[in-house]
Amino acid sequence: MTRALVFGIVATALIVFSQLYEIRSIFVVDPKTGQKTRPSRSTFWIWAVVQGIMTASYIATGEIFPAGVGIAYTLTIVVIAILSIRYGFGKWGRLDTICTFGAVVTMILWFLFKDPIVVLIASIITDAFGCVPTIKKVWQDPTSESRIAWAGTVVACVVNFGAVEVWGIASVLYLSYLLIANSIITYGIWFVKPKKIPSLIAV
Repeated sequence: MTRALVFGIVATALIVFSQLYEIRSIFVVDPKTGQKTRPSRSTFWIWAVVQGIMTASYIATGEIFPAGVGIAYTLTIVVIAILSIRYGFGKWGRLDTICTFGAVVTMILWFLFKDPIVVLIASIITDAFGCVPTIKKVWQDPTSESRIAWAGTVVACVVNFGAVEVWGIASVLYLSYLLIANSIITYGIWFVKPKKIPSLIAV
């Protein structure tokens, strides 16, 4: 068993745990915050589409083991997206519409290119649009997401770097993006006080 395979298995196990915990927290009250998770509808519906394409694009570059996290992430995100219809956070607002529109525009670009790297970059940009509503949400109400679930996701992203066999631009972009995006959200959940909203995302 190679080092990359071991790290890939551990990272995938961590992401499965964190995502399943996220699903559990939609139904079970967190004993520390007294709240249930209320996922952003626009975030998870954008992610449900983008993560699948982004993971497929990354696999197309030849890296299989680090893609395990993406595969597990995609499958569980689809479940959360479906649950968000009923258990989502607040009402669909202007920011949700803006981010969804931006995601659709970049998705259109995917069909204009066949190069896996270009598609991966477009996917990352689209995925970032999906992050914004959740970043705003957790800075408004950190208790609307599970601390344990998101902390586990960040750890999985860090471990996933060890699953890379040959480093290239795809690995740097894909893995760095996953770590940065999830770290920003996790920081908001753990350290930001309620209603401390940066002006750039107070839409």
